Amino acid sequence: MAQSLTFSGEISGTLSAGLNAQGVIKAQPDPAPGNTKLFTQTSCAEYKLGDEASPNQGTSEWEADIYGSVDGKKIALRLELEDRTIPGEHPISGNQLDANSAHAVLDTTGNLELHHPVIGSGSTLKVGSDGHSGMIRLMLTDSPQSPDVKERVFGDWRCA
Repeated sequence: MAQSLTFSGEISGTLSAGLNAQGVIKAQPDPAPGNTKLFTQTSCAEYKLGDEASPNQGTSEWEADIYGSVDGKKIALRLELEDRTIPGEHPISGNQLDANSAHAVLDTTGNLELHHPVIGSGSTLKVGSDGHSGMIRLMLTDSPQSPDVKERVFGDWRCA
């Protein structure tokens, strides 16, 4: 699946293809066996996040998972929106989703886990009208409120 994402920082290189393409799925993606944070598929997920007794009654979730290889490491870039209109431009906020922002997480097989956008960096997620592709401008760090950019991710993404 075609991608054009440039990584610089802890990982440097270009992701040009998403691996293990699953298209659009209607359930929360499963993580890799033995690693609860790394996803091993490229897909778009649209689902309700609820309890096991009433999974269709929960909050609407949208998720784009981009899985591939950069700099010899398997990476998983997860983009999330909760309970809002999907197409459009969304600022990427801190560790918790809210009604006004997106959330991004980068995990690798090399144990790099970046879950915090650099405050004031202008990190944004743009989702195209198809809901399955767009652009990203992302600057991540390893702890909340840290001004140190550990990874930059820029470019076009596609999840289905």
